[in-house]
Amino acid sequence: MAYYIAAINIEAAYHAALLKGGAERPSFEPFPGIVLADTFNLYESKAASSKLNMAFPENSARAEAQRKTPITVIVGNPPYSVGQESANDNNQNLSYPELDQAITDSYAAQGTAQNLNALYDSYIRAIRWASDRIEARGLVCYVTNGSFINSNSADGLRKCLYQEFQSIYIFNLRGNQNTSGELSRKEGGKIFGSGSRLPTAITLLVKDPERAERGEKCRLHYHDIGDYLTREEKLAILSQFQSAGAMKDAERWTVVTPNEAGDWINPRSEAFQGFLRLGNKNETDQFALYEGRYSAGVKTNRDAWCYNFSREALGKNITAMIRVYNEERKCWRKSSQEGRVRDFAIRASEKIAWSDGLYSSLSRDIKIDVTDSAFVVSLYRPYVKSQMYFDRKLNERVYLMPSIFPAPGTENRVICITGVGSNKPFSALMTDTLPCLDVIDKSQCFPLYWYEESQDPEDREGRLFDAEGEVIKPGTQVQRYVRRSALSDKGLSLFRDHYSDAQIEAEDVFYYIYGVLNSPEYQERFDDDVKRMLARIPLAKDFWAFSRMGKALGALHLGYEAAEPWPLTIRQSDEPPSEARFEDLAEYYRVEKMTFVNRGDRSAVRYNPQIVIEDIPERAWDYIVNGKSALEWIMERYQDQTDRASQLRNDPNAWGREQLDPRYILDLFGRVVRVSIETLDILEKLPALDLEEEAVLP
Repeated sequence: MAYYIAAINIEAAYHAALLKGGAERPSFEPFPGIVLADTFNLYESKAASSKLNMAFPENSARAEAQRKTPITVIVGNPPYSVGQESANDNNQNLSYPELDQAITDSYAAQGTAQNLNALYDSYIRAIRWASDRIEARGLVCYVTNGSFINSNSADGLRKCLYQEFQSIYIFNLRGNQNTSGELSRKEGGKIFGSGSRLPTAITLLVKDPERAERGEKCRLHYHDIGDYLTREEKLAILSQFQSAGAMKDAERWTVVTPNEAGDWINPRSEAFQGFLRLGNKNETDQFALYEGRYSAGVKTNRDAWCYNFSREALGKNITAMIRVYNEERKCWRKSSQEGRVRDFAIRASEKIAWSDGLYSSLSRDIKIDVTDSAFVVSLYRPYVKSQMYFDRKLNERVYLMPSIFPAPGTENRVICITGVGSNKPFSALMTDTLPCLDVIDKSQCFPLYWYEESQDPEDREGRLFDAEGEVIKPGTQVQRYVRRSALSDKGLSLFRDHYSDAQIEAEDVFYYIYGVLNSPEYQERFDDDVKRMLARIPLAKDFWAFSRMGKALGALHLGYEAAEPWPLTIRQSDEPPSEARFEDLAEYYRVEKMTFVNRGDRSAVRYNPQIVIEDIPERAWDYIVNGKSALEWIMERYQDQTDRASQLRNDPNAWGREQLDPRYILDLFGRVVRVSIETLDILEKLPALDLEEEAVLP
């Protein structure tokens, strides 16, 4: 649309110039340089012979002329991304085989990230297309999504740009609102107002063949617009600078030399590279404390259907969706099964949430039944538990969680940490409950135990122990499992050897890891590193101090529901009803949405119309986990909400009703106040890392 409007503007401006020059009633001249076409598709080999060209020969002739014309200047604002937000949209990304192959052979080939899907977003396609279109000489100037400046998935893109161009100018306008808290405020206003929540950057790329022949290295110029700026302030700064040359004259550019990893800003530290790998799944020759025995949190792709505070509501929701799925499965089986299954299936978000996995099940005629054992309790967000339907048929990715929590009632402890590429500050949170992928952003979960299905027939007859590990019977399940330490044997040996202490056990190392990852020094000092790669573990001078503190933190965080509520002032406008009348009591403590009584004052929270929580210590808000204070998570998640797409209601009060504890949410707020303050107390007592010499890896 912007391209077509540009054509009209060019033609109108030309017509106005003729009038201004004295021409009398000049004829309206069309601009021959405009081609109504998909720019990316225009340069695919198949485009020249398409049926559309035969239908519009004049436009086809323009397209052919443009393909043959040398272009040395490309300016634009390409779309940030294309495609769909969910499988229900049935709006998959368009395919450009030759352009995408060029990306595969360059940006992807030089990249190190596991998931490279973001490299095929339209704005990166536009960069690849323009880089090739200007050939050896020219410039490209784009206003784009600024994520590529620092994202892990774009390291190959950054390396290629530095190799292909002789000069690069990056004006980072920031504005990333896919963040939260203080980080979001620092990002400042969105440059396009109510538009995209993504960061924005102006990028100028220059190819100079003379400099290339002389073997000169690329000069990368970078400018960050600054923190806490409004949209208006950012636009004023742009108007003041006007050009890259003016900024150079004003000495506003910083010349950056990328490192070998392709970092342009916030480069990773050398010290971090020498720490112990926490996990490793791909490089079998690389030592890691967890050699594959860890997992991402569960990714359902249909949270509104698979999670609910109410076990009863969750059962109804899942049953209804499965019924719709099985009806679609029968219809598909009776059909000719021609075309794509996703074009055949009903698209009604209030009835079913489709995903790639569910479409695949439909196409293979896989029947789905409701399974009672799939109803479990999950940690959905920090200090927020929920009922969950845990079944790989309806969870898009369960990853390796079935080996960590194989059955209801299975004992385990898991350290959930921020995953690679997160926009949120690094966090680590321990749980003994099945974790959601987003309990900590892009969570990677490192367990104390690892469960394997026992292959010994005797284990099914009641034998209690296996030669290699403890055989347990989780809950009432007949199935038996062998429980092993998730920490690698090499990892345990390394700690024993390094600290010359044979008394160190795997559980001690587990708590040491938790203590180190929660260390404020670690999180601040290595913030840039843990955004680029999975957390690594240094060898602190005092192993036992971190292990003991980590164990204390773990006990506090695991037992948050049993913590003594902080002595807050609970001001009630009405007396609560008699405890003998449960329904009245449940209604009295019902919460719709907690809010602050006064803006800017966090000492008092309005719980509901008749209850106000007062005397909340300011310090309690300082315990940040997954980008927000723990108390903010309670206020945000414990509100009565209806999902827009599915129209499914999730009432947090149902949790307390089904637990026969109508005060659950009110007491939880007080408990999390205590957990927050006592967490900060423990963190203040942690010693300095005081890093030892690099370990000798086995």
